[in-house]
Amino acid sequence: MSRLTGFPTKRRRSPILLSAAALLMLPGGGGEPAYAKGLKEEILESRYDRGDYAFFIGWHDPWDWQFDEQGSYAWPVGLKVRVRLTDRFRAEGDFSYYRTSSETILTVSRFSAPQFDGLVMNMTLQGLLRTDGLIRPYVGGGVVFVSLANDFVVVRPDVRAADPGNPDQRTIAKWSQFDVGVQGVVGCDFMLLSRAFPFVEFRYISGELGIDDSDVKIGQFSLPSLELTFEELETVPEDGGFDSRGRNYEHGYDWSGPIVMVGLKIRF
Repeated sequence: MSRLTGFPTKRRRSPILLSAAALLMLPGGGGEPAYAKGLKEEILESRYDRGDYAFFIGWHDPWDWQFDEQGSYAWPVGLKVRVRLTDRFRAEGDFSYYRTSSETILTVSRFSAPQFDGLVMNMTLQGLLRTDGLIRPYVGGGVVFVSLANDFVVVRPDVRAADPGNPDQRTIAKWSQFDVGVQGVVGCDFMLLSRAFPFVEFRYISGELGIDDSDVKIGQFSLPSLELTFEELETVPEDGGFDSRGRNYEHGYDWSGPIVMVGLKIRF
């Protein structure tokens, strides 16, 4: 019993202890309990429980020697959306466009040749290795859908044979193909802000497509309709002012290679 109040001292201390505990739970209240960060994350996930979307830029370097001769690497830019399935699993889809040419990159201009264009759509299933903390790595895999197109300057041997001085012997040949491949993904989210956060991701995609004479167009006509073949189609000499690449597809066109992406994700 307290001699001043006549009440038990233990009851006198209880409100004080409860007030101190409440202060400790407040930001800046002398400390933060171990579960406070997890509670904050739970609140964010309950508010933005659908997933996240992202804007990114990447670097893609297929192994194929023909791609190296046409520009060495590309810079895909695009958008991705990741949907939350469970606490640890996400389904993601993204769409990107990339282009490389002898003159410029990151442009949709079709006035420079030769040039290489790609439209890529990826679908992956991702597993989060950590669901809390500042650094959250993840791994995954899935399929990739690719639409590739290549334009290259050539010399028409039939026109050259009929009139060697005819400037129309130089023309642009092109092919466009669709292919499906597979990919593996390793990435990391950096939770620097509550809703928006940067990420870095490494992918390896694997796929190869074949090109034959019927796929190559000169204007509205294909090579078979012109009675020409890849062997008969000559590229412009190096001194002709063009990067003379774009044929020899007997072994297919291998677009496999690594991709590195960096960007910003936003919860929604």
